[in-house]
Amino acid sequence: MTGYLQPAVDRDSNEAVGRIAVRGPVGLYRRATGDFEVMAETETETLSLGVQDAAVSRKHDGRAPVTVGPADGGLIIRNRTSTNPVGIQTLDWDRRLGEGEQLVVTEDCTLEVGVRTRLHATVDRADQTLSPAQLEALGAQPGGSEPEGSAELAAAYGELLRVKAAESVTETRKTAYDIQRFVANNERDDADYEPLAAELETVTDRLDSKRSGALRGSELDQEWREQLDLLADSLERLYR
Repeated sequence: MTGYLQPAVDRDSNEAVGRIAVRGPVGLYRRATGDFEVMAETETETLSLGVQDAAVSRKHDGRAPVTVGPADGGLIIRNRTSTNPVGIQTLDWDRRLGEGEQLVVTEDCTLEVGVRTRLHATVDRADQTLSPAQLEALGAQPGGSEPEGSAELAAAYGELLRVKAAESVTETRKTAYDIQRFVANNERDDADYEPLAAELETVTDRLDSKRSGALRGSELDQEWREQLDLLADSLERLYR
């Protein structure tokens, strides 16, 4: 299972960061150079999160104080040595992890490390958002790969997006991320491909903000549903 971390900082200072895939442990810590830069360290690279935060702990004995890693059905968040609690916030609950505590989360959440460091954590479920019956009808199985370039799957995703838009922000966001992954894996030599990919990125960013911002907990209004309906139309038209 792969999850993702997205630094929640101003867009102007975050353009080069992007999403960080959680395929193994990702360590979060403050650089020991005096500039308070917060870093994310994967098995293959070390990235700046674009934020300075003196309240984030530095490495201890070469180990990051906070780690996020894959777990069965979700992500495991560990506060190894941070004296400041790690905040975990979902649409329905809040939790703070003290030093030495850990928690497996099975839904998307926002992490607060230190005072100014916030990251959106996305749980990329192996069973996908489509139902087993839908996947079987389209020639795919839960946990398996999606049929490349499938017009039927694009149509199913489009209809699912319309349904979820009437249910909740969280479910809509999960579906939008699934569609974003499908589009990224099924490029088209078509003038409408890049605008659709860009619109999906904008929509997922706005859904992230709506899920964790001042309007947290509110439903998607008519304007939102109309926009998502048009997005579903564009998806279906591109792969038809």
